[in-house]
Amino acid sequence: MRWAARSLQTELTPAVLQEACATGHPQWHDKIEWLLGNGCAWDQGTLAIAAAAGRLDVLKLLHSHGLEPAQHCHAAALGGGHIHVCVWLERHGVPLPLDRRAALDKAASGGHLAALRWLVEERGSQQEVTTAGGVALLCAAAAGGDVETISYILEWRRRRAVPTQEALAAMLSEALTAAALQGRFAAVRYLVERQNVPLSEALTAVVAAAPLMEDADGRRREEDTRAGMLRWLRDRGCPFDGRAVVQPLLQGDVAAASVAYEAYPVGAFREAALLALASSGAGLTALRWLFEHGGALQSGTALMAAAARCGSLDTIKWLHELRYALDETVLVQAAAAGSSAMLVWLVEHGCPMGHAGAAYLVPATQPEGPDWATLETLCQLGCPWGTTETFRHIAQRCMRQPWAVQLLVWLASRGCPHEPQDVRIAATELGRQDLVIRIARAAAAQT
Repeated sequence: MRWAARSLQTELTPAVLQEACATGHPQWHDKIEWLLGNGCAWDQGTLAIAAAAGRLDVLKLLHSHGLEPAQHCHAAALGGGHIHVCVWLERHGVPLPLDRRAALDKAASGGHLAALRWLVEERGSQQEVTTAGGVALLCAAAAGGDVETISYILEWRRRRAVPTQEALAAMLSEALTAAALQGRFAAVRYLVERQNVPLSEALTAVVAAAPLMEDADGRRREEDTRAGMLRWLRDRGCPFDGRAVVQPLLQGDVAAASVAYEAYPVGAFREAALLALASSGAGLTALRWLFEHGGALQSGTALMAAAARCGSLDTIKWLHELRYALDETVLVQAAAAGSSAMLVWLVEHGCPMGHAGAAYLVPATQPEGPDWATLETLCQLGCPWGTTETFRHIAQRCMRQPWAVQLLVWLASRGCPHEPQDVRIAATELGRQDLVIRIARAAAAQT
């Protein structure tokens, strides 16, 4: 680190110190000492990161160098269940904030019941649980998925807030949605079985689209898959609608879609569903499933173009076998996806390249820099440049980019037609009068 900072003149920003505080490097103490001794900048985020990681040793070191923590460090620490950090903060003149909702939500969403109980029972945060803020707290716990934490909040509210049946039902419904949105299926099962939250089509739709959670070993139990959860809901009479079928397909989960389809056979799928699936990048397996379950063949090239934009050559080949047509838009989308292999395959199978040079535009104007590999592939395949409008459009889009000169010279060297006036305008905008000569030489060498 010292060599890098001195030789490469690395700017010692707060992010550098934050990384040193967050990592468990064996020489963390020396690294932080060196950074602080050499004037590394810091901010409150530095202390919050140490608090969130439970690194009291790091906090003490930072504090010894005059870095004073603020109240938001409590919420950061409780998000990791680190009560001992909060106790240390209190002893060093940093009390819990008067508004403790952020700290409570952090503890609840992290499933840190001990931290939540400490706030409520030892630091007097009962009111935040029993008032309207308790609904948000319950939803945070549900989104975190820890059943014991959810149960604790509900029991505390029942004993002290005495909510009406209508209020309780609404609160539980919100919590159920929060759990389902995050894929916390154990919490969903608890709220349905133990708290009798009503079932609805909206629930199955959310479950069908939910992210999948893994256990500490990186494994996923069958009951915690979308298919397993949808099957569980189906067996309990939960109603389904078409969303529960389509949503898993958009994520390539045909097992979940099959469970939903058994509960709600949707019939023929509309063209919009086919396009959405092809555009989602869900994969060929999902698209095959849709066709096998009533997805009608559509005319035109929109489906092929959507698959090309996702860079799925397997899907393109399969659609081609089904006699889907190829046109210039498919090639343009393949170029936008940056798939040289797809471009080669398309041209080999007779895909029209058009005459306007549209395929060059997206690869040449990427915000992170030109896609040189795709541009070279298009040139090698003989894709027409079109008129001088192609050069003009690309020049306008890249004018403020550091690679503008290199790109414009490259265009000329590959035969892209251009107007002398457009070159002069670009040279003036870039402050590079040598650009006129360089482009002229590149164009002459090409011819």
